[in-house]
Amino acid sequence: MVWDEKKEKALELLVANQLNDTEIAKVVGCTRQTIWEWKNKAEFAAELTNRMLAKKKRILEYGEVILYNSYEIALNKIAYDIEHGSPRNSLMAAMWWAEKIGGKPTTKVDISNVTDNKDVVDPDTMAREIEEFDAE
Repeated sequence: MVWDEKKEKALELLVANQLNDTEIAKVVGCTRQTIWEWKNKAEFAAELTNRMLAKKKRILEYGEVILYNSYEIALNKIAYDIEHGSPRNSLMAAMWWAEKIGGKPTTKVDISNVTDNKDVVDPDTMAREIEEFDAE
């Protein structure tokens, strides 16, 4: 496949993903059928896939930077709310922060292992044993 300016422009427009094939064909100066044929040729399809993957990688990397920066801003806002917010906002911010650091506390108590009473000693028996121990 001969690479020319039309194919290059078509690739750029396809990667931009803002125009359909008919609109790309008009911009490039060919028919929609030609765009379709190029997209179905291995070399063009491989280059299109590589460029789309590279674009996706750039978007993900940029997105991570934005998320990281936003996360830092959010944490600073939460820290500010803990110290200077209204009582309600301060409490909510502190609770959120505590959950993120220490985990969310459970509201259920598992008592399934407490049903076996073999180790439970009657208080009177325990008192007698303590008195006997002290007497020795």
